[in-house]
Amino acid sequence: MEQNSALHPADIAEEISRLSKGEQHQEFMDYPLEDRLEIFSFFEMDVQYTLIKSMTEHELSELLNNLKPDTRNELLSELPDDLIKYLINLLNEREKQMALELIGYKEDSIARLMTPMYVQVRPYYTVDDVFRHIKVFGRKAETLNFIYVVDEKNVLIDDLKIGQLLLSDSSTKISDLIDYNFAAIKASTPMEEAFETFQKYDRSALPIVTEAGVLVGIVTFDDVLDRIEDRDTEDIQRFGGMEELDLAYTKTPLLQLIQKRAGWLIILFFSEMLTASAMGFFEGNWKKRLCLLCLFL
Repeated sequence: MEQNSALHPADIAEEISRLSKGEQHQEFMDYPLEDRLEIFSFFEMDVQYTLIKSMTEHELSELLNNLKPDTRNELLSELPDDLIKYLINLLNEREKQMALELIGYKEDSIARLMTPMYVQVRPYYTVDDVFRHIKVFGRKAETLNFIYVVDEKNVLIDDLKIGQLLLSDSSTKISDLIDYNFAAIKASTPMEEAFETFQKYDRSALPIVTEAGVLVGIVTFDDVLDRIEDRDTEDIQRFGGMEELDLAYTKTPLLQLIQKRAGWLIILFFSEMLTASAMGFFEGNWKKRLCLLCLFL
């Protein structure tokens, strides 16, 4: 497959997913690391799993240590325990600590989706200090739409829109801009409740804090929406097919597809029999009514 750097990472991921397992690995590894990190986040879980199994230890270590923490955590949470242990041991100490902290939260909590990649500043910073800080630490931040202000104990005291800073004098202190009025989500909050908070405040990102108010990460609305949509899809599959599929329809073995749909297929079969019987019983009446209707036309 000819590489096209003009394509969106999601489109590249879709093209690679159509290849055979051997070709997927070769094509994926042909891209620079920076591109691979973006492309990997758009793969379905089964493709991610296939790539992981086909990578060398060095390739895996390079990928995992550079993935966004929330993307990496979502991947780890779907893998078998023995594989999780193996992959975590490939992380450097800093990334390993972050991964273990995220995995430690309850599966349904919003903290599972948070990333520690954000920009935080102190009240005594000037606007000029903030922009110099952004130049140093902003490249890896999940978003630069908001800057988070914390005290000496890392307790969140406010957040500021980047536009507010752009319109302020460079010598203005952050303490003169904050009003201590902000929205935040507790780390233990269930995802459904967090989703409602996002809708209420209409924000693209919200800070995640501990019970004591300490800032521990941020979550973007896109990540929450993706997780809610995934869960809704599974619920619809459970309702319509009795059991959700682990793979796409086109990739699910026929026997497995029949097994997972058997209950619903049996219900549909008997429903069809009842419908056919009812139609046969009323067929004569329908024909008579149709003839009468034709006389009036």
